[in-house]
Amino acid sequence: MRLAELDRILEELNEVQWWIEDVAQTPGNEPARLMLLQDVQPTADSIFSAITGLIDLEKEEPGNAERKVLVAAMADFRGMFTRSWAALENLAATDGNANEQQFRTSLGIAEQRIETMRATSDLLTRDQDDLFTQMQEEFSAYERFAEQVMAMRKTDQRNVAQDLLAKEAVPSARRAIRLLTDMTEGQEQLMWQDAARVARINYWSTGILVVLIAVMGIAAWFVARRNADRIMRPISALTLATEELGAGRLSENIPITSDDELGQLTSSFNSMREPLRQHEALKVEMRIARQVQQALLPQSVPALAPFEIGGASCPAYATGGDYFDYLPMGNGEIGVVIGDASGHGVGPALVAAGTHAYVRALIETQGGLANTLSIANHLLCDDMVDGGFVTLLIGRFNARTHSLSYSSAGHQPTGYIMDASGEVKTRLCSTGLPLGISPDNDFPVAPTIPLQPHDLVLMATDGIPEAMSQDGVFFGMERALQVVRTHRHKSAQEIVDALIRAVQDFSHNTQQHDDITAVVVKVQPISRIDEPVPDQSTHDDEVSHGTPRRSSISRESLLVNT
Repeated sequence: MRLAELDRILEELNEVQWWIEDVAQTPGNEPARLMLLQDVQPTADSIFSAITGLIDLEKEEPGNAERKVLVAAMADFRGMFTRSWAALENLAATDGNANEQQFRTSLGIAEQRIETMRATSDLLTRDQDDLFTQMQEEFSAYERFAEQVMAMRKTDQRNVAQDLLAKEAVPSARRAIRLLTDMTEGQEQLMWQDAARVARINYWSTGILVVLIAVMGIAAWFVARRNADRIMRPISALTLATEELGAGRLSENIPITSDDELGQLTSSFNSMREPLRQHEALKVEMRIARQVQQALLPQSVPALAPFEIGGASCPAYATGGDYFDYLPMGNGEIGVVIGDASGHGVGPALVAAGTHAYVRALIETQGGLANTLSIANHLLCDDMVDGGFVTLLIGRFNARTHSLSYSSAGHQPTGYIMDASGEVKTRLCSTGLPLGISPDNDFPVAPTIPLQPHDLVLMATDGIPEAMSQDGVFFGMERALQVVRTHRHKSAQEIVDALIRAVQDFSHNTQQHDDITAVVVKVQPISRIDEPVPDQSTHDDEVSHGTPRRSSISRESLLVNT
């Protein structure tokens, strides 16, 4: 009876396994992701096309103060909308409160930018007004579809195959294991009883009959033991493999020694190992990718008095889109770069690595900050997909004139300069749009800023002010500045470490949803400070109010230089 019950359970398990495999391969297995592809993505593409058209038409209009506010709202809306779309894709794929929080935050900022555009809609041309009306209608549909996707991800049927596995396949497998164990124990007990009975009969026999019966008893015992071993060996191997699998140790497959139900069960266990091995291999590859990306960051700090430099980057996942770099420029100058590629994971990490290579190669071949960013932007426009972009701040520190000149491609917050008392005396504002949005953007260099002894320059990415506590409170830039102000008497690297530690303590037990990167440059006093000597080197693209020259450098020559 128990054997028939075991046969029935194994048949059910086999049928459920095939059903789970069929369901897992159908688009309806994940309704939220299906809706994301069929409804939300076309709407998002239409919105992105409309806002891009608005910006392109706005470039043809004469510039004034009101139109600058309008185009800034358009560009900011496109960035926030792109970030909300990336968060919604991550939410549909992996779920998580952090993704939903990031989506709602980005969507809220995008709605504010629509209100700003609506308030200045009288400046729009007829073509712009048509595109703006279309964009508002599509944006409302986008919000409705997004709410439906998030609601689907919160139901039990968000992954039908996993639900079937947990409710039907796992309980059936456990019943089969218990039944096999009971049958094994009963069979072994019966065999031991038979052996004891034969031994008692042999004890009372006499003469040759006693010897003969004893030999027969011993032979019977060996036969029984061998049969027991033959039955128990695959079951014991299967039990041991189950324990190894539960502990996460993936050994070799169990040999299949029969075609019966036990052999089918062994085959099912073996088929479970390969997906787990692939998962472990993926984890190893991601760990290697993280090591490679960390190797691209500066491994040492260049020495250039009176400047003391420190920096660090902590990705939110195995790889991240943040990076920073130090660029020796000669003539008593050093460049400091900090950048942030939109999105999270492997894609932004590849974009950040490409940006790192472009900027480093262009600084060596082009020299000027504005021309470097202009050419890098042109190259990144060819590389970007799905509305991605890179915000980047590059500063040139001159040790002979004790000054700073910089250019910023939409990097917010850009940077801050503190004096010896800890007060913020200058904010490094953006001088252009993010890289990768339009190949025709310019990135002028801001006016040169003189630096005094004990001044401190802070550069950071948005992962610092946007870090959240368990209560949903943002860390904020004011809190970051207060941390730097408190530790300003320490070394540059100690200030960076204290800032990152403060952000991590603030977000204790909360998933980090963005990369954290910061660079600090301190101006150390020297025993004798001569009057600053005017910089005799010229950079024809670093004119604060001029237009940077365009270089005819090709992608092939840039890759060779890299």
